[in-house]
This record gives sequence, C-alpha cells and structure tokens, in this order.
Amino acid sequence: MKRIEDRKEKIKKIWMSVILAGIMVFSGFAIMVGNSQQSLKYNNFKFVQGNDQRIYTEVSEGKMVGFRYFPSDLQNISVPSEAVKLLNDSQVITVTFNSSYDKEWVLGYFETIEFELAQDLNDKIFVKGVTEQSEAYAAFPIMDCSSATAQQPVVYFEIVKNQTNITVENNCIIFKSDEYGFYALKDRLLFSYFGVMDG
Repeated sequence: MKRIEDRKEKIKKIWMSVILAGIMVFSGFAIMVGNSQQSLKYNNFKFVQGNDQRIYTEVSEGKMVGFRYFPSDLQNISVPSEAVKLLNDSQVITVTFNSSYDKEWVLGYFETIEFELAQDLNDKIFVKGVTEQSEAYAAFPIMDCSSATAQQPVVYFEIVKNQTNITVENNCIIFKSDEYGFYALKDRLLFSYFGVMDG
C-alpha cells in the first residue's frame, strides 16, 4: 500500500515538473513575441512602436523622438518653411493658448503638447504663456502673437472649426484645429523640423 502511495506521489511530482517547465517555456516564448518590435520606414527613417502608444525614430545620432502619427498620415497638412526657420533660428520659444477655454481636458491637452515640444526640442528654452488671465493659470504671463519676435517666436494653439493647419504670421506659428487635431499639428511640424518630411 505504501508503495502505491509513493508511486502516486512520484507521478504527481513528475507531472508538476512537466507543467511548470511548460509554463516557463511558454512564458519565455510570449516575452520574445511581445518584445519583437515591428518597424516601418518613411524617407530613410525607421519607426518603431514604443510602450507609450507613440512611434519613435532616430532624428539625429542617439536622439529618439516620439510621434503619435506616422508621416504618411499627415501628408495633407503643409508646414510653412518660415515655421521651421523660426524654430531653427531661435533659442527661446513661447507656447501660448486661451486659458479661459471652457473644457478643462483641452487645457490639459495643450499642456501635454507643450511638454512634448519642450522634450523633443530640448536644445531650446520654452516659456509657457496664456492669451487671457485665468485663476488656474494666474502665474503664467500674458503672451499672444503680438509678443512674437524672430529671436523668441510664439507657438499659439487656436481652436477653430473645420480647419487643421499651421500658419505663420509675424513670427507667430499658429496651430489651427478643432479640439482633436493639435497632436497631428505638433507631429507634422516636428517631422518638417527634423527633416523626416518636406514642408
């Protein structure tokens, strides 16, 4: 009787070992499949998917920049050459928007875009401004397109209906879009700035 119990115990241990080994093998396989990055190419730039829902490309030696859109998705948006020249020639850039907009999520959206611009153009100094004083942004200076100079251009987020474009007026780079198009405009401007796309 004891032999039968010992034998059953050995068989249990063998099966547990087989199951555990199978789990380890399949886990390793899943990790390898999960880590394989699919890459896409556009104009000699290789893009890979990041863990943060953005695609990344190396824009200069060792400098990776993240985008939410693939370049071919934004071909219908043009970037004036003056916008790229302003970014290239300046060391300080002001980003401003109307802080009295009634949808708080849009204001957070603008702040995220400003943060990403500052991160991606990390050789520039960014100044945050607003076009109108508000309680939430009381510490921000009042800045609009009239504040723009060639040495310190302004990037202004303007909410308009039925438009998604970038214009330049008197050293002011104006992003015009409904509430949802500003990430596309930011990506399109940076694609031109880094030479991924032409104007």
